[in-house]
Amino acid sequence: MFVFVCLWYVKIATTIAMEDLTGKNQSGCRAYAEDAEFIREFVPPSAIQTLTNEFIAVTVIRTAFARINIKIIFQADYPNTLPGVELSSPTLPFALLRFKEKECLDQAKEAREEFVKKGEGGIHGLVPAIYEHVYSFIQNNLFIPCWKEMKQLVTLCAAASESESVSETEKVEVKKETSTDDKNKKSFVLACDEKRGIINMKLKVGNYKQTIVITVPEDYPENGVKVSICISFTFTFTFIFTCPNPYINNRGED
Repeated sequence: MFVFVCLWYVKIATTIAMEDLTGKNQSGCRAYAEDAEFIREFVPPSAIQTLTNEFIAVTVIRTAFARINIKIIFQADYPNTLPGVELSSPTLPFALLRFKEKECLDQAKEAREEFVKKGEGGIHGLVPAIYEHVYSFIQNNLFIPCWKEMKQLVTLCAAASESESVSETEKVEVKKETSTDDKNKKSFVLACDEKRGIINMKLKVGNYKQTIVITVPEDYPENGVKVSICISFTFTFTFIFTCPNPYINNRGED
Protein backbone atom coordinates (compact mmCIF):
# COMPACT_ATOMS: atom_id res chain seq x y z
CA MET A 1 0.00 0.00 0.00
CA PHE A 2 2.82 2.41 0.90
CA VAL A 3 4.50 1.80 -2.46
CA PHE A 4 1.19 2.37 -4.24
CA VAL A 5 0.65 5.71 -2.46
CA CYS A 6 4.21 6.81 -3.33
CA LEU A 7 3.68 5.92 -6.98
CA TRP A 8 0.39 7.79 -6.95
CA TYR A 9 2.07 10.96 -5.60
CA VAL A 10 4.82 10.64 -8.22
CA LYS A 11 2.16 10.41 -10.92
CA ILE A 12 0.38 13.53 -9.61
CA ALA A 13 3.66 15.45 -9.39
CA THR A 14 4.56 14.42 -12.92
CA THR A 15 1.14 15.53 -14.17
CA ILE A 16 1.50 18.93 -12.50
CA ALA A 17 4.99 19.34 -13.95
CA MET A 18 3.70 18.54 -17.43
CA GLU A 19 0.91 21.08 -16.98
CA ASP A 20 3.51 23.67 -16.01
CA LEU A 21 5.27 23.04 -19.28
CA THR A 22 2.12 23.22 -21.36
CA GLY A 23 -0.85 25.57 -21.61
CA LYS A 24 -0.76 28.99 -19.96
CA ASN A 25 2.03 28.08 -17.51
CA GLN A 26 4.30 27.50 -20.48
CA SER A 27 3.31 30.96 -21.71
CA GLY A 28 4.31 32.42 -18.36
CA CYS A 29 7.69 30.70 -18.51
CA ARG A 30 8.26 32.11 -21.97
CA ALA A 31 7.41 35.62 -20.76
CA TYR A 32 9.86 35.30 -17.84
CA ALA A 33 12.55 34.09 -20.26
CA GLU A 34 11.96 37.03 -22.61
CA ASP A 35 12.13 39.52 -19.73
CA ALA A 36 15.34 38.00 -18.37
CA GLU A 37 16.93 38.02 -21.82
CA PHE A 38 15.98 41.69 -22.31
CA ILE A 39 17.47 42.72 -18.95
CA ARG A 40 20.72 40.84 -19.57
CA GLU A 41 21.08 42.36 -23.04
CA PHE A 42 20.17 46.01 -22.42
CA VAL A 43 20.94 46.66 -18.74
CA PRO A 44 24.57 46.89 -17.54
CA PRO A 45 25.41 44.07 -15.09
CA SER A 46 26.32 46.61 -12.40
CA ALA A 47 22.78 48.05 -12.61
CA ILE A 48 21.05 44.68 -12.01
CA GLN A 49 20.24 43.96 -8.35
CA THR A 50 17.83 41.02 -8.69
CA LEU A 51 16.71 38.90 -11.63
CA THR A 52 14.34 36.05 -10.70
CA ASN A 53 10.93 34.76 -11.77
CA GLU A 54 9.45 36.52 -8.71
CA PHE A 55 10.71 40.05 -9.23
CA ILE A 56 13.29 42.14 -11.07
CA ALA A 57 15.20 45.03 -9.51
CA VAL A 58 17.39 47.29 -11.67
CA THR A 59 18.69 50.87 -11.67
CA VAL A 60 18.30 53.27 -14.59
CA ILE A 61 21.08 55.84 -14.34
CA ARG A 62 22.34 58.79 -16.36
CA THR A 63 24.45 60.44 -13.66
CA ALA A 64 24.90 59.93 -9.93
CA PHE A 65 22.16 62.54 -9.39
CA ALA A 66 19.81 61.35 -12.14
CA ARG A 67 18.73 57.78 -11.47
CA ILE A 68 15.66 55.71 -10.65
CA ASN A 69 15.48 52.28 -9.04
CA ILE A 70 12.86 49.99 -10.60
CA LYS A 71 11.33 46.98 -8.88
CA ILE A 72 8.97 44.86 -11.02
CA ILE A 73 6.99 42.26 -9.07
CA PHE A 74 5.41 39.41 -11.05
CA GLN A 75 1.89 38.26 -10.25
CA ALA A 76 0.71 34.62 -10.30
CA ASP A 77 -0.95 34.85 -13.72
CA TYR A 78 1.75 36.99 -15.37
CA PRO A 79 1.75 38.19 -18.15
CA ASN A 80 -2.05 38.00 -18.29
CA THR A 81 -1.97 40.00 -15.05
CA LEU A 82 0.06 43.21 -14.98
CA PRO A 83 3.11 43.17 -12.70
CA GLY A 84 3.54 45.46 -9.73
CA VAL A 85 5.90 48.43 -10.24
CA GLU A 86 7.77 50.28 -7.49
CA LEU A 87 10.03 53.28 -8.24
CA SER A 88 12.45 55.05 -5.91
CA SER A 89 14.93 57.88 -6.41
CA PRO A 90 17.12 60.09 -4.20
CA THR A 91 16.23 63.25 -6.15
CA LEU A 92 12.59 62.88 -7.22
CA PRO A 93 9.54 63.55 -4.99
CA PHE A 94 7.29 60.75 -3.81
CA ALA A 95 4.19 62.01 -5.66
CA LEU A 96 6.01 62.15 -9.00
CA LEU A 97 7.31 58.60 -8.57
CA ARG A 98 3.79 57.35 -7.87
CA PHE A 99 2.64 59.14 -11.03
CA LYS A 100 5.43 57.46 -13.02
CA GLU A 101 4.46 54.06 -11.61
CA LYS A 102 0.97 54.56 -13.02
CA GLU A 103 2.48 55.51 -16.39
CA CYS A 104 4.59 52.34 -16.35
CA LEU A 105 1.50 50.20 -15.79
CA ASP A 106 -0.27 52.04 -18.61
CA GLN A 107 2.67 51.27 -20.92
CA ALA A 108 2.60 47.60 -19.90
CA LYS A 109 -1.15 47.46 -20.50
CA GLU A 110 -0.74 48.97 -23.97
CA ALA A 111 1.98 46.46 -24.80
CA ARG A 112 -0.21 43.58 -23.65
CA GLU A 113 -3.11 44.84 -25.76
CA GLU A 114 -0.86 45.06 -28.82
CA PHE A 115 0.18 41.43 -28.32
CA VAL A 116 -3.49 40.43 -28.02
CA LYS A 117 -4.29 42.18 -31.32
CA LYS A 118 -1.54 40.16 -32.98
CA GLY A 119 -2.90 36.94 -31.52
CA GLU A 120 0.11 36.63 -29.19
CA GLY A 121 -1.55 37.55 -25.92
CA GLY A 122 -0.26 36.00 -22.71
CA ILE A 123 3.07 34.76 -24.10
CA HIS A 124 5.31 37.87 -24.22
CA GLY A 125 6.98 39.71 -21.35
CA LEU A 126 5.98 43.25 -20.36
CA VAL A 127 9.23 44.31 -18.69
CA PRO A 128 10.69 45.95 -21.85
CA ALA A 129 7.76 48.39 -22.05
CA ILE A 130 8.21 49.40 -18.39
CA TYR A 131 11.99 49.71 -18.54
CA GLU A 132 12.04 51.71 -21.79
CA HIS A 133 9.50 54.20 -20.39
CA VAL A 134 11.63 54.93 -17.32
CA TYR A 135 14.84 54.94 -19.39
CA SER A 136 13.41 57.54 -21.77
CA PHE A 137 12.36 59.73 -18.81
CA ILE A 138 15.84 59.60 -17.27
CA GLN A 139 17.73 60.24 -20.51
CA ASN A 140 15.46 63.00 -21.87
CA ASN A 141 14.79 65.10 -18.78
CA LEU A 142 17.70 67.25 -17.60
CA PHE A 143 15.63 68.68 -14.73
CA ILE A 144 15.66 65.44 -12.74
CA PRO A 145 18.61 66.42 -10.46
CA CYS A 146 16.99 69.79 -9.70
CA TRP A 147 13.32 68.85 -9.54
CA LYS A 148 12.75 70.53 -6.17
CA GLU A 149 14.52 73.67 -7.37
CA MET A 150 12.25 73.72 -10.43
CA LYS A 151 9.20 73.61 -8.18
CA GLN A 152 10.60 76.44 -6.09
CA LEU A 153 11.29 78.47 -9.23
CA VAL A 154 7.75 78.06 -10.50
CA THR A 155 6.36 79.02 -7.10
CA LEU A 156 8.69 82.01 -6.89
CA CYS A 157 7.42 83.19 -10.25
CA ALA A 158 3.85 83.11 -8.88
CA ALA A 159 2.86 80.54 -11.49
CA ALA A 160 2.94 77.32 -9.51
CA SER A 161 1.20 74.31 -11.04
CA GLU A 162 -1.13 72.08 -8.98
CA SER A 163 0.61 69.02 -10.48
CA GLU A 164 3.75 67.60 -8.95
CA SER A 165 5.19 67.10 -12.42
CA VAL A 166 5.69 70.70 -13.60
CA SER A 167 7.60 69.64 -16.72
CA GLU A 168 5.94 66.36 -17.65
CA THR A 169 5.48 67.61 -21.19
CA GLU A 170 8.30 68.41 -23.55
CA LYS A 171 7.78 72.13 -23.13
CA VAL A 172 5.93 73.92 -20.34
CA GLU A 173 4.75 77.49 -20.72
CA VAL A 174 3.12 79.63 -18.05
CA LYS A 175 1.82 83.07 -18.95
CA LYS A 176 0.50 85.80 -16.69
CA GLU A 177 -0.73 89.26 -17.61
CA THR A 178 -2.03 92.16 -15.54
CA SER A 179 -3.51 95.55 -16.47
CA THR A 180 -5.00 96.39 -19.83
CA ASP A 181 -3.30 99.78 -20.03
CA ASP A 182 -0.46 99.46 -22.58
CA LYS A 183 1.71 101.94 -20.66
CA ASN A 184 1.50 99.97 -17.41
CA LYS A 185 0.85 96.53 -18.87
CA LYS A 186 2.74 93.72 -17.16
CA SER A 187 3.33 90.26 -18.58
CA PHE A 188 5.36 87.26 -17.48
CA VAL A 189 6.24 84.13 -19.44
CA LEU A 190 7.98 81.06 -18.01
CA ALA A 191 8.98 78.30 -20.47
CA CYS A 192 10.80 75.09 -19.49
CA ASP A 193 12.34 72.75 -22.07
CA GLU A 194 13.27 69.56 -20.21
CA LYS A 195 15.07 67.88 -23.11
CA ARG A 196 17.55 70.75 -23.54
CA GLY A 197 17.52 71.77 -19.87
CA ILE A 198 16.61 75.39 -20.66
CA ILE A 199 14.50 77.68 -18.48
CA ASN A 200 13.35 80.88 -20.17
CA MET A 201 11.78 83.72 -18.17
CA LYS A 202 10.48 86.89 -19.82
CA LEU A 203 9.16 89.87 -17.88
CA LYS A 204 7.67 92.94 -19.50
CA VAL A 205 6.42 96.10 -17.81
CA GLY A 206 5.33 98.76 -20.24
CA ASN A 207 8.25 99.36 -22.58
CA TYR A 208 10.80 97.64 -20.33
CA LYS A 209 11.76 94.04 -20.93
CA GLN A 210 13.86 91.51 -19.06
CA THR A 211 14.82 88.04 -20.26
CA ILE A 212 16.59 85.44 -18.11
CA VAL A 213 17.78 82.16 -19.63
CA ILE A 214 19.05 79.41 -17.31
CA THR A 215 20.71 76.36 -18.84
CA VAL A 216 21.07 73.21 -16.75
CA PRO A 217 24.01 71.02 -17.92
CA GLU A 218 23.75 67.26 -18.30
CA ASP A 219 26.08 66.69 -15.33
CA TYR A 220 24.34 69.09 -12.92
CA PRO A 221 25.03 69.63 -10.00
CA GLU A 222 28.63 68.56 -10.59
CA ASN A 223 28.81 71.58 -12.92
CA GLY A 224 26.88 74.78 -12.30
CA VAL A 225 24.11 76.27 -14.40
CA LYS A 226 24.70 78.95 -17.03
CA VAL A 227 22.76 82.19 -16.68
CA SER A 228 22.13 84.73 -19.41
CA ILE A 229 20.37 88.04 -18.64
CA CYS A 230 19.13 90.59 -21.14
CA ILE A 231 17.55 93.83 -19.87
CA SER A 232 16.30 96.77 -21.90
CA PHE A 233 17.73 99.25 -19.39
CA THR A 234 20.86 101.44 -19.47
CA PHE A 235 24.25 99.73 -19.45
CA THR A 236 24.97 100.71 -15.82
CA PHE A 237 21.67 99.33 -14.58
CA THR A 238 22.11 96.17 -16.62
CA PHE A 239 25.61 95.63 -15.20
CA ILE A 240 24.20 95.62 -11.66
CA PHE A 241 22.06 92.60 -12.58
CA THR A 242 24.66 90.75 -14.63
CA CYS A 243 27.77 91.17 -12.43
CA PRO A 244 26.85 88.28 -10.05
CA ASN A 245 26.48 85.99 -13.06
CA PRO A 246 30.05 84.52 -13.01
CA TYR A 247 29.63 83.61 -9.35
CA ILE A 248 26.36 81.80 -10.11
CA ASN A 249 27.91 79.94 -13.02
CA ASN A 250 30.84 78.66 -10.97
CA ARG A 251 29.02 78.02 -7.70
CA GLY A 252 28.37 74.39 -8.62
CA GLU A 253 32.12 73.78 -8.87
CA ASP A 254 32.90 74.99 -5.34
